[in-house]
Amino acid sequence: MAEDQGKLSMSDLWKSFVGAIPAILLPVIILGGIYSGLLTPTESAAVAVVWALIAGMFIYRELSIKDLVPIFLDSAKGSAMILFIIATSTAFSWIFAYSGISGELVHWIQGMHLSPMIFCIIIAVILLIFGTFLEGIATCVLMVPILWPIAASLGIDVIHFGMIVSLSNVIGTMTPPVAVNIFSAASVTKLKMGEIVKGQIPFFIGYILVFLAVVLIPAVSTFLLK
Repeated sequence: MAEDQGKLSMSDLWKSFVGAIPAILLPVIILGGIYSGLLTPTESAAVAVVWALIAGMFIYRELSIKDLVPIFLDSAKGSAMILFIIATSTAFSWIFAYSGISGELVHWIQGMHLSPMIFCIIIAVILLIFGTFLEGIATCVLMVPILWPIAASLGIDVIHFGMIVSLSNVIGTMTPPVAVNIFSAASVTKLKMGEIVKGQIPFFIGYILVFLAVVLIPAVSTFLLK
């Protein structure tokens, strides 16, 4: 009898699969909504939350009304932390713009008369530096309107430029001191930030390698269009 306890029959496997379908639909809703173009990432997240609530309360019946209060409180705490980071980084970007530092940086780049490749490398470094202490939206609002006209005048493809900006922002969310993604993961998982940083190292290295490929080889970003 003991030997049979570890075996799983096909009927049990099928029942487990059918029972898991509501949970499996969660990433399908998120990724499907985004990649189909029907929903923005924010809208996909909102729809996924509603579906998770329905599945938890009415399908799996593991949630009750009284469970929602601590869930809402935890969500509010996590959201407040992230919004505080975004607010402070946005204020910091305003200081950069108001003081004229960002404009001086652009004039310095223009005066160097760089080739498109060298320009891409320099803006990649600049965006990575800004990404360490600014949130992605703040970086885009501050730097993209200034850097894109220069990139366009050098003949840099808009998709190539957009990929550089996007990937630099993703890497910025993984690097302290701002590190929005690390703070978000810490608030959700209740793990220490050191543990999260250690776990993300392989992914961080992968992002860096892809980022270098995108910066140095424009075809990596544009080959699908051609």
